[in-house]
Amino acid sequence: MSNTSNIENYVQAMCKGFAADRASGLKVTYYLQLSGDGGGDWTVSVADRHCQVNAGRPAGADTQITMSTDNYMKLAAGHLDIRAAVQQGQIRIGGNQQHALNFVGIFPPWTAHLPPERPPEVSAPTSPEPEASEDTPTISDYARTMPNGFRPHKAGNLRATYQFDISGVEGGTWTATIANGACSISNVQIASPTVRISLTDKDFIKLAQGDLNTTRAFQQGRLKISGDLNVAAKIPEIFEAWADTVPTTPYPTPQPGPTPSPQPQPTQPAPKPIPPPPSAAVFPQLMNGSFDEYQPYVREGDTKVWKEDQFPERYGQYWTLETIREKSGKRFHLMDSEVFGKFTQKYFRGGGRDYHIHGRHSQVITSRYEFDLVLYQTVAAQPGRDYTFTGSQVSFFQGTSGPPVHDKIFKTLGIDPTGGHDYRAATVVWGERDGRDNEWRYPSLKVKAQAQAITVFLRFENTESDVGETELNIIHLDNFRVE
Repeated sequence: MSNTSNIENYVQAMCKGFAADRASGLKVTYYLQLSGDGGGDWTVSVADRHCQVNAGRPAGADTQITMSTDNYMKLAAGHLDIRAAVQQGQIRIGGNQQHALNFVGIFPPWTAHLPPERPPEVSAPTSPEPEASEDTPTISDYARTMPNGFRPHKAGNLRATYQFDISGVEGGTWTATIANGACSISNVQIASPTVRISLTDKDFIKLAQGDLNTTRAFQQGRLKISGDLNVAAKIPEIFEAWADTVPTTPYPTPQPGPTPSPQPQPTQPAPKPIPPPPSAAVFPQLMNGSFDEYQPYVREGDTKVWKEDQFPERYGQYWTLETIREKSGKRFHLMDSEVFGKFTQKYFRGGGRDYHIHGRHSQVITSRYEFDLVLYQTVAAQPGRDYTFTGSQVSFFQGTSGPPVHDKIFKTLGIDPTGGHDYRAATVVWGERDGRDNEWRYPSLKVKAQAQAITVFLRFENTESDVGETELNIIHLDNFRVE
């Protein structure tokens, strides 16, 4: 059976396994976009406890779900967590997020409804392919060591994300993030990279070897580029050949600079230990990643409320807050989503909704004025081990009633693999500076720990000086994890 017909069987089997009792009153059209071998476009319509599947893209869809055919078959077998897959970039969602998350509820694993497969045809035995030597680098090796070729003096103040879609037997998607004079690489797919580059595994190896003429490869169609072409053109300038570092260099993490050889120091009496400040606490794991527990917002000795005592200001327990900038005399406000919903209902004619997607509440940061702040937390780690920091966040410029206005509120993840607490330190690896508005975003950042602790940072920048008396800029945070 070809993979194309196999995928068609999977799609047709969906309606056979449709849980009609869970879809009472639901009317939704899903646009299912499958990539890879046997992929294609499918319309899945749910209405009046009935399900219908048709090939092709719908004229109008409430929700679009994009994934590979491999992940689609894993979903069908119940082997893929849709929430985790969305956060890791394996599944992309557009439109109504709640309908997308309901998808696995109304379509429980349905492989039992697939038609029986034909027995495989017996073919003549063939000689086994020679196995690759353990010393032969893989595409993963070439991708992971890409930061070894990064030239920060050529990158300057560049902030960009390069997503490499590599085809071939060992292909995959890798995203290089350039920020603050450092480069980090992650085996993830993000929603809006600055540049997206499609190429074969052989051409990616040539790029690593310094033997790929990117301009000629683009003209010949071997290199497909979308996004900012000017930023794409910088690749040969900011990356030198790194293939010679592949066999021996582990997954690199940006370093602050050359480390001088240690010099012998005279023996001195050990200093009297000083109790660490609260912000120096190292937790055994990321605490309160879903922001369901809160601590009062104490500022200059005062516990803050917004307008009335019934609207206390507070932020996530175990997290440390640092203010980078705010408009003189005009501060930002911190609340849990339940209190904020009641506040907007009274003062902004809102619906009073406790807006969150995980747990009981979300963290809200809001103001009509400009601000720049960081939340951070230090977590125990094993040196040499990879850690991935993921979460869910959304911003609303000028409130939730208007259309999206991008690049006004920026959200950025960071990790210090040495466990330091200073967001300005050169050791901090920063991810994409995300300015997308009015849509839930699922950022992800990966580093290798260099000490027995790492510090994760959440930075939020609202660049507009004042949006007016009747408007608010709002950020919601939810479901952050370190794995």
